[in-house]
Amino acid sequence: MTTSDVRGLEQLERAVLDDTASLASALRQCLLLAGYARHEELRAWALKELEGYPAAGP
Repeated sequence: MTTSDVRGLEQLERAVLDDTASLASALRQCLLLAGYARHEELRAWALKELEGYPAAGP
């Protein structure tokens, strides 16, 4: 893990724990980190949280 990775995780941790921080902002940070880490599952989850999940079928 590089220094910038650790900084990114620390920023995400602060955003998640800060009651005044925007959840959307934390999710966007999560998207960035997932992209850098090439973690498609995490990226897909964060994107669904930001944009919404598909409607359930009948």
